[in-house]
Amino acid sequence: MIMYKGLLLVLLLTASPLFAECMRDLEGRSICGHGPCAKDRRGDVYCARDRYGTALQDDRGNVVCGLGKCAKDIRGNIYCSTESGGDAIRNDRGEIDCFGACQLAAAALCEQVLAGRK
Repeated sequence: MIMYKGLLLVLLLTASPLFAECMRDLEGRSICGHGPCAKDRRGDVYCARDRYGTALQDDRGNVVCGLGKCAKDIRGNIYCSTESGGDAIRNDRGEIDCFGACQLAAAALCEQVLAGRK
């Protein structure tokens, strides 16, 4: 009995749909992703592919994503941690420091999945 409870707990914790996020776009469609979602300047929804990632608008109103947390440098570039859920902060010189390493946020790290219906 204890083994079954342990197996059930492992399955619940590793099932990624439990951590999905969804938002409605301007047309009323539910768009989902494994991680947080954001709307671009036109109201289209994009979500981070990683459940511990980040989705946010850049200076042009486009949504970009990262595997971990993201931060904007003094020039407006958005850098994110290369580690899932890793942190990124702006230091006193306006540069970004990341857990692991830093990479530029990119639209390629976003997803846009239309939610299913009953």
